[in-house]
Amino acid sequence: MRRCLAFCFALAVVEVAAVALPLCNYRPPVTDLSNLGASGTYQYHEDPYGVSDRDVNAGQLSFSYTRILDHPSYGFSGSVKNDMSLSAFNPPSYLLTGNGRIRRYVAPDDVAFVFGGGTGKVASPYEAVGISAEFGFGYGRFIDVTPLAKAMRIDADLFTRKSISKHLDQAALRKIADVIADRGSYKALADLLRILQDYVQQTGLVKLGGLDALDLFQMKDIVEDAQFERYCGGTMTLGFTNELVNALGEPLGLFVTAGMSFAVAASPEEQVLARGAVSASPNAVRDHRLELTASYERVVLDMITISGSCSFSHEVRDSSPTDISNLSGTMVLSLSAKTHLSVGMRLAYETGFRDWSKDISVLLSMDLL
Repeated sequence: MRRCLAFCFALAVVEVAAVALPLCNYRPPVTDLSNLGASGTYQYHEDPYGVSDRDVNAGQLSFSYTRILDHPSYGFSGSVKNDMSLSAFNPPSYLLTGNGRIRRYVAPDDVAFVFGGGTGKVASPYEAVGISAEFGFGYGRFIDVTPLAKAMRIDADLFTRKSISKHLDQAALRKIADVIADRGSYKALADLLRILQDYVQQTGLVKLGGLDALDLFQMKDIVEDAQFERYCGGTMTLGFTNELVNALGEPLGLFVTAGMSFAVAASPEEQVLARGAVSASPNAVRDHRLELTASYERVVLDMITISGSCSFSHEVRDSSPTDISNLSGTMVLSLSAKTHLSVGMRLAYETGFRDWSKDISVLLSMDLL
């Protein structure tokens, strides 16, 4: 646990050093993001000594969909995720979760809001679909600064390849960012790219002959990159969660919940995220849960991204405590704007373990939307 907390503290130092930077001053009129992803792994091993218990013929499939919508006066966030394990020697297992939350701000462009939503969960060993409802109030906003971060990446790419004589000014970057933010209103990506090309060429900084096919191809890749997201801001919430159906057939519960989230994008190449949440039943000493997570991501090269994360949870059920700590590091190689190969290492420790467990993974993922 000390290892995990020390790593989280190091990430917090990075966060403090990154506050109040220009990228976080960007305010898009509307945030409307959706992402559909899929990933899978497969392992086959036949024991050379003929011991069938050591044979492996198994795989995992994951699908996820996320939608984030934020207007000056209201917002919505929701996600659906399905994790499935398949094996030639055991029955398949799955875990399907979904949640949605609606926010209503006290006034347009204000930071105080009330929220309501629900969560559903079903898995192969559950007796029923677990359903819970939540409501409460909060303070703060998360700002999606991805459009400006992508505009800055386009600027850096054009300048590096000497397609423009100097970096674009703030006004030009803002115009490009607003076009990217309004991508949904364009019938085709080619129409959006033509607008971006015109804005860049109107600056008078473009090389003789104008932007070439490679410039436009790089711009297309940057605009289409669904894995690249940058956020700033933070929120604090306080509310209640009421179980409507318990998935394990246990008595229904009412929980007080509080949470805090924080995000800083120090530059287009960096992202820091942190989150904390606590929930407790009316008998908080016997039943409560604390979760802390922090992550840091940095783009090292155009095709390579490294990231590190840590998480810690402390849960008490019927006065019996369980602590879980996780440390992970990942390197992602972007084969295209929608296809990524990642290599990662994960350390995990849980109450009752004699030592940290260690896992190394290789994952190929694709964005389908």
